[in-house]
Amino acid sequence: MRDDYLVKPVLKAMQVLDCICSSDQALSLQHVSVEVGLPKTTVFRYLRTLVQSGLLSYDPERDVYGVGLKIITWGRSNARLRNLRDVCIPHMRALRERFGETVNLGVLDGAEIVYIEIAESQHALRMQARVGGRDPAYTTSIGKAILSQMPEEERLRHIPSKLRARTGRTLRSLAQLALELDRARTQGFAEDNGENEEGSVCVGVPIVDPSGAPLAGLSISAPAARLNAARKAQVAATLRRLAGEISHGLDAPRPKMMTMLRRQA
Repeated sequence: MRDDYLVKPVLKAMQVLDCICSSDQALSLQHVSVEVGLPKTTVFRYLRTLVQSGLLSYDPERDVYGVGLKIITWGRSNARLRNLRDVCIPHMRALRERFGETVNLGVLDGAEIVYIEIAESQHALRMQARVGGRDPAYTTSIGKAILSQMPEEERLRHIPSKLRARTGRTLRSLAQLALELDRARTQGFAEDNGENEEGSVCVGVPIVDPSGAPLAGLSISAPAARLNAARKAQVAATLRRLAGEISHGLDAPRPKMMTMLRRQA
């Protein structure tokens, strides 16, 4: 290819992207600038653009850049995420039919939850999450469920040092959040009682791999008036059971799993 056909700014941005993707840890602006041999001001603009596009993630607490969820879904993890969605979707539809409420599937990206699939309630009044949308992990039941399965040191990398309020019920104390996560780990599910969205209640469970490491989270969300204590207990028990089935299903041989899903559909 002739050099005069190249778009040099795009080529430089790809060099910055490759630098981040080739590293096994998040990198600072200074580090990337030295590695690619470009001025910090130039590299900063490329980094911020790549973060905005979702190709990179940014951790403001440590001031470092890492691989974004979009790259993960494009790369080797793409098959795993597709498999996760394929296995979960029939369960999500069944949950929506049983409880009549919105069912959410999310993964952790930095300090945020990204919703990768949603089975929406048919009620006119429902929660506002959307596929591709993001919420702070510490304000959501999915986020708490995932964080609850992590060792404390790893968990802290996904929690900002200052918890900002989304509603009047958002937890603002790291100590309170730690207690909430410990309770979620013990009981097997997490709750969001109007902490992320006013007037909403959400119950979430982790989906884990064979080692117990969290892969994703599954939740049911509804207006508080439609999810009282008794109903919430039913939801939690059902979600816990299905999360176990999903975790086992992710490890099943693909042809056998597809047969099982056809029977459940």
